[in-house]
Amino acid sequence: MPQIKNNRYSFEKMEKQIKLLLIQPFYKDWSRKLPLGLAYLASTLEQNDKFVKVLDLCALRKNDSEIIQFIRENNINLVGITSTTPQIFSAWRLAKVIKNFDGDINIVLGGVHPSVLPEESLEKDFINFVVVGEGERTLLELVSALENGSSFENIDGLVYKDNGLITTNNPRKFIDDLDEIPFPSRRLFPFPEKYISPGQYHKFFADILTSRGCPFSCTFCANKAVFGRNFRARSPENVIKEIIFLKNKYKLNEIHISDDNFTLDGERAKKICKLMIKNRLKMKWACGNGIHVSTIDEELAEYMKRAGCYRVGIGIETGNKSILSKLGKQITLEMVERAVNLLKRNKIITVGLFMFGNIGENKKTMMDTIRFAKELDLDYAQFFILTPFPGTPVFRYLKQRGYLLSENWKDYRNFNKPLFRTEDITEELLLKMYSSAYRQFYFRPFYILKRVYKFFTNYYEFRIGLKGLPEIFLRILKKRKYKLI
Repeated sequence: MPQIKNNRYSFEKMEKQIKLLLIQPFYKDWSRKLPLGLAYLASTLEQNDKFVKVLDLCALRKNDSEIIQFIRENNINLVGITSTTPQIFSAWRLAKVIKNFDGDINIVLGGVHPSVLPEESLEKDFINFVVVGEGERTLLELVSALENGSSFENIDGLVYKDNGLITTNNPRKFIDDLDEIPFPSRRLFPFPEKYISPGQYHKFFADILTSRGCPFSCTFCANKAVFGRNFRARSPENVIKEIIFLKNKYKLNEIHISDDNFTLDGERAKKICKLMIKNRLKMKWACGNGIHVSTIDEELAEYMKRAGCYRVGIGIETGNKSILSKLGKQITLEMVERAVNLLKRNKIITVGLFMFGNIGENKKTMMDTIRFAKELDLDYAQFFILTPFPGTPVFRYLKQRGYLLSENWKDYRNFNKPLFRTEDITEELLLKMYSSAYRQFYFRPFYILKRVYKFFTNYYEFRIGLKGLPEIFLRILKKRKYKLI
C-alpha cells in the first residue's frame, strides 16, 4: 500500500488487499442506535468485494487492548472512525492509540464534525485522511487507490496531507439515486440485541433511513455538512423491500425512521404507508427525529396510523412567534397546532421537541415556549439547551459577538449544558428554564391524571412511565452551574 512516512506518500503496487476496520467511538447516551452511516459504508465496500470489519464501541464497550487485539487478529491496515462533535475527542484519542500500536496503519476520519472542520483533524500527526460529506463513494475510491498505489488527487470529497501540506480535493457530488446504495450491513454489528431506545414499543427494533438532505435552513442544524440541502429520497418500493427483509431476517416488528424529513414528500410518504398496509407488515414504527409540521395533512396522518405509526417527534423548538421566524424552519405556531391536532386525532403519540437559547431569546420568550408546550397538550415533551455546533449559523453568530463560553468540544454534549451567554441570557437562566420546563410540563395535575390512567390501562404507557420518570426527575434537578472544561 502507499506508505506514509512523515506525510510523504510512496505509490507502490500493493501485494495484499486493504483490510479496513470501521469504528464508532464510545459516546454515553440514554439511547443506543446502530450507526447507519458506518453500516452503509460497509455495505458499499462489500458490494465491491472489499474487506471490511466494524466495531461499534457504544454497543460493545471494548477497551484499548481489546481493540488492538482485534486489529492484530484481522491484519487491519486502514481504520475509519466516524465522529460527531461530542465524539471527536474520543475519535482522536482512539486514532492516536492505534497509530502508536502500528504507525503504518492509515487513519481516516468521517462524519459531521470532521466534515465541518477537516483541517482540525489533519493537523494531528496521527490522522491521514478526512472524508468530507457523503462517504460511500469517497471511501471506496480511497481504498482502491491505496490498493492500487494510485494518487489521491482525483478522489472528490477527500482531504489529506501531501508532503506535510493539507490538500483539499473537489467536493463530492451527492448520490442522486439512493436506491443504488445496498441496504446497510447490519450483520456486522451486534444487531438487534445491543440497540435500545427509551420509547421503543417492542423488545427489538431497527433504524432505517429513507431519505437524505434537508431543504430548510435551521440555524442550529449541522447535518447538512454530510447530506446537504437537496432532498433525495429512496423509492417507496425500495424502502418496503428493506422493511420486509428486516422482518423476515431478524423477526422484527418495529422500525424507527431516522430521516430529518420523512414526510417532506407527502405523496411518497403515503405510498410507503399504503405499501406497508398492502403487504400486511403489521409493523409498529416511529419518527423520532422530528417531522416538519408543514408536511402533515389529514390523509397522511390517517395512513400513518393505519400503517402502524405509533409515535412522532415534532420539531417545534419555541413557542414564541418572533423567535420561530428567525430559526429558518419556515413554520408557524398555527402549523404546529394543526399538526399536533391531526396526529392526536389519529391516536399517534406526540413528542414535542423544544430548545432554549435560540437567537434573540430572553426569559419571556422561553416562558412562552413552556406555556405553548402545555397548551398543545402533547403526550410528551423534551426540552434542550441549544448546543451551537461548529458549522451552524448559530455557532458563527455567537462566536462573532464573543458570546461563546467554550470551544472545547468536550463541552458540546447532552444538550443540557450552557455554552454561551448574551445580554439577555446567562448560564444560570438557561439552567433554570430547562429545569422549570420539565417541572411545569410534567407536574400539571391534569397531565398527571391522564398519565396515571394510561399507566394502568396501557402496557406500553406503563413501561414508558417506568423508564421515563427517573430521567425527568434528573432533568428537573439539574439547576447547578456546569463547569466548562
